[in-house]
Amino acid sequence: LRTAVAFGEGSGLPDHELQHSRGILYSEERKIRARARLREAQAVSDIAIIEAAIAESEEAALDEAEAQGAKELRDELIRANKHQSLAEAIKHRKIGPLRAAIADAVDAGVSEEDLAEGRAVLTAEERKVAARAGIEAAMSAELVLESLRAAAREGEESGLTLGELKPIREAVAKEETKAECRLAIQAAVADLEGTPALDLATSIEARPKLVGALRTALRRGRAAKVEAETLERPTRLLEVEEARAEVRTALAAAIATGTDAEVQYASLRARQTLS
Repeated sequence: LRTAVAFGEGSGLPDHELQHSRGILYSEERKIRARARLREAQAVSDIAIIEAAIAESEEAALDEAEAQGAKELRDELIRANKHQSLAEAIKHRKIGPLRAAIADAVDAGVSEEDLAEGRAVLTAEERKVAARAGIEAAMSAELVLESLRAAAREGEESGLTLGELKPIREAVAKEETKAECRLAIQAAVADLEGTPALDLATSIEARPKLVGALRTALRRGRAAKVEAETLERPTRLLEVEEARAEVRTALAAAIATGTDAEVQYASLRARQTLS
């Protein structure tokens, strides 16, 4: 065709007679260049070059089948790039980039098998975020032991670091100590109130131990910062018991060394104080 057009031009044919042939020649030469570009682009495996070659083939009106190989290679390269981007996002474990990388990989046709790890990591990281929020909420609200324990447990199971878990673990330990102190105080109060104060023998022999137990429990409760309202009544009870202990000691001394009058007086004081 190129030779025929050149012969026509050399023979002096008018342009209007050559125009159609020239148009066909131009179209065919453009297709030849487009095919060459497609071959070159597939040889270098560069997405941008392949895209340009595909666009040129469409402009040259090549059959779709002629560009099919280039399109498939382009799509394969895009999938490989998106898969690599997903691998990088998995490595850094940042939720925003992970979500974006997964969405891009889905759009590029990455297989579900290759997406599985990214989705699993995203789920794990989202769980960590929720666990951190739960810990923050548990520590900023009223410190309820079970809520703190639940938040700490979720943080551990979601894979938070030791540094992230340290504050909640410390809070749990403090609240557990407070709970133990409350129980010890309650037990000491119950033991004292269950022992008759007017039984002199029991008062002299057993009650000092019970008072000592309450004193120790209260000291530990204060050290653990048990709330004041919990300590108030046991503290008053301890004050009363310490006053009674002084009277018992005086009565025991009067019985051991004093006159009948002194014993009677000490007994009267004891009954008034112990009642």
